[in-house]
Amino acid sequence: MAAGRDRAGHDPALTLVGRVGVAGRQIEATRRLGAIGADISRAGESVASIAVQVGALRRQYAGQAITPDNLPALLKQSEMIATQYSASARAISDQLRTAYAERTAVNTTGLLEPLRDAYDQVDAALADAQAAFARYQDVRRLLADLLGVAIP
Repeated sequence: MAAGRDRAGHDPALTLVGRVGVAGRQIEATRRLGAIGADISRAGESVASIAVQVGALRRQYAGQAITPDNLPALLKQSEMIATQYSASARAISDQLRTAYAERTAVNTTGLLEPLRDAYDQVDAALADAQAAFARYQDVRRLLADLLGVAIP
């Protein structure tokens, strides 16, 4: 996505064609589409990184009772994940905010149908990403999932 966005923004032929009114809007919308895709992708990478760590911790303690002996190690590992989780949440928030800013800069009226359809898909992906991020920010749910217990 990032390579496509960069090419659309720096390709001399596309720049020349982009100076022609209607074509320019199509190219700019395409460039922004690439930027949105890159932003969503980076947000997904942040989520995946934390999910891998949480999954590894769950597997490590799967089927084991948490005892006073293993509690310090579990606490240390959880604190490391929590620190990275906090940074990850900020990064995801920033990436989604940037993606939304790119999206609001594009008026799809007058775009070619395939490009309008792509923006419809982007709108759905952004809504899904925002809903997933809201769940991701629910620390109580994350801890409950991690520990395999219900937290009131």
